[in-house]
Amino acid sequence: MAQFINQEFRSIVIRITNSSVDLSLATETKILYVKPNGEEGEWEATKSGNDFIFNANEGEIDIAGVWKFQAYGKVNDLSFYSDIVEQMFENPLG
Repeated sequence: MAQFINQEFRSIVIRITNSSVDLSLATETKILYVKPNGEEGEWEATKSGNDFIFNANEGEIDIAGVWKFQAYGKVNDLSFYSDIVEQMFENPLG
């Protein structure tokens, strides 16, 4: 199913599958992103089990092309990252 930019609501969910860290102890949870134009940023994420979740509002996914996402967390002084996930977002017709 195609993903489109400027949707009213879109959940970005990244599952951490390769961590030996107890994610329930994470004090920082973020989703890092790189837009197709190279602009970088981050969103505060909520966690549910091994999932890091960000609910994007209209306009936050604002550029068509391939976006890169990566979950980031911190437990005490230990930082951990998920694999990088790529997702294509398209302009809707019309």
